Order: sequence, then structure tokens, then C-alpha cells
Amino acid sequence: MRGRRPSIYLLGETGALLLNELGYPDAHPCHLNTDLAISHALAMLDFHQTALLENIPINTDCTIEYGDHQVLRPDHQITLPEGQFLIYEIEQDTSKDTPVRIRESLTHKTQLFRERPGRGLPAGNPHAAQFSAQLEGSPGDHPKMDESVPGPF
Repeated sequence: MRGRRPSIYLLGETGALLLNELGYPDAHPCHLNTDLAISHALAMLDFHQTALLENIPINTDCTIEYGDHQVLRPDHQITLPEGQFLIYEIEQDTSKDTPVRIRESLTHKTQLFRERPGRGLPAGNPHAAQFSAQLEGSPGDHPKMDESVPGPF
């Protein structure tokens, strides 16, 4: 990062109440209380703003219902101009449990794509789920986490 780090302000209970009274009913206090959670939120914001700058439709942190009352809430859902629907997850940390979490997440996403073709997801188009890590330290310090899993599933 060049220059000094930007200041980040988190909206507290009092600020949220004040904004509510001033006509902003969706203002709510920030409950991000760790550097990791804040870093993840900022990475999601960067991804969302980049998609908007590229005129790519994006839904961030929105739920998708499927199956028997199952719900996914991927970090990002985008549809490319060619019609390809992509789900992106941003990982901020890795541990020995990360591959298990990713495998479980991919299993749920596979179920979604199998059960919902043509019902809110583009049918017949290739789909993919992508996991990306943004980690501090040197690349050799962490397992490889920039993995793309192509579909169709």
C-alpha cells in the first residue's frame, strides 16, 4: 500500500440511532470486532466496487434458497456478459481446517446448481465457484488458496 493507511470508522449504537432518526432506516451498528472480520469486509467491498466499475451485475452477501429450506450466502454472485454465473468466496485466513470448510462449501454449491437450473440460475451455462485468499506474509507461509472449480456441476 502506498502512502498512509486509510482511516476506517465503524458505526456504533449511538451513530446508528442518530442516522435512523435522520431518515436512514437501514443504518445499523457495525458488529465487526476483529481485524480479520474487518479485512474480509474490505476485501468484499473492493470486489463489489470493481464489478460495478466494470458494469458487471453483482449481488454481495445475499442469500440463495435451494433444496429443502437450505440457504447459501456467498460473498459474491456475478453474471458475466456471456451469461456465466459465478459465485466468489473470499477467504482471509487458512488453517488445517480450511480444505474441509471449502469442500463442504463446494458440496452445498454443487447441490444448488443441480437443484436450481433454470430457476434463478442460468441453465445450460458453465458455472464456477472461486475461492481466493488474501493473506499477510510471504506466499510460502500459507497453503495455496486461489482455487477455481469449474462447472457445470
